[in-house]
Amino acid sequence: MDLETRHLKLLQIIAEEGSFRRAAQRLGASQPALSRQISRLEKSLGANLLDRAASGVRLTQAGQLVVEASRKVHSEMGSLLTSLGALVGRGGQPLRLVASLNPSVTVARLMADGHQLEIMRYPDGDALDMLERGRADLALVVEDPVSRFRPKANIGMTTIMQTPLWLCALRGRPETAVDSVSLASLRNAPWILPESGSSRSIVENLCLLAGYLPAPILVGDDDVVLSGLAAGVGVALRGPLFGLSANRDFVTRPLEQEALEHKICVWRRDRVPESLVGTVVDALQQQHLALAVRHPEYWDWLEKHPEAVPEYSTRVPLQAVSG
Repeated sequence: MDLETRHLKLLQIIAEEGSFRRAAQRLGASQPALSRQISRLEKSLGANLLDRAASGVRLTQAGQLVVEASRKVHSEMGSLLTSLGALVGRGGQPLRLVASLNPSVTVARLMADGHQLEIMRYPDGDALDMLERGRADLALVVEDPVSRFRPKANIGMTTIMQTPLWLCALRGRPETAVDSVSLASLRNAPWILPESGSSRSIVENLCLLAGYLPAPILVGDDDVVLSGLAAGVGVALRGPLFGLSANRDFVTRPLEQEALEHKICVWRRDRVPESLVGTVVDALQQQHLALAVRHPEYWDWLEKHPEAVPEYSTRVPLQAVSG
């Protein structure tokens, strides 16, 4: 059978921490999700890897064998990634990353691994077009639900996460006086909208379904939206962590009719190894989960929707299409 190296690493971390709770905190993951991963690993191997007790967990003899093998595998993988880093980064051309999403955590992670980078910020559609034309190697974008991206054979694509769109506003605004928000009630609200891209398209299409097109009082990039919300001049539909990611304490309210943003990583297979894609996706997911624990209502939503932040190593690859 094929073993995922991520699963082996999870077992190693649990053994080091001595409990699922501490391991989950270290990984920025939920304890139930971590437990399910180990249960699947045990089922795949046909052996119990951990002795579970109220005081914690410890490796069985089989678990010790697996962890020893894991350390060897990750040592070899480290050597491989170093070689790849020299090929894609220091020893070759810079990795060209184009993004509509904030790439800061990805940039920090890749630079720490020694990669040379060329960073470009473009709207979602333009970013994907640049990648398809060979002007970028990797893209981090929000997928347009009206016009789904269909990767060609030389292009890989995977989910980073799916995030719900919630009402976001300064504390005290009347639109936040309810537990959940009807889009119809926001017909005459002072809207703050993204200047372009899939996020703008999603918001406008949602409002059209509610019978109107939002009339914005402010349009701009993320910094403009943040400034408008902080000034209390209007409301926006953003992910629940939009304010927290910028150290802003905005009020968020879920929509009565749930709407999701599908954030994806797309890459050129001839330029970017899948191991590097895993690094990028993992960095974004871990940052997201680390922020999510500070937002109890959203953390509860994530617990009910574990598929929203899938683990890269267990994700079914999206099929390419000819064209």
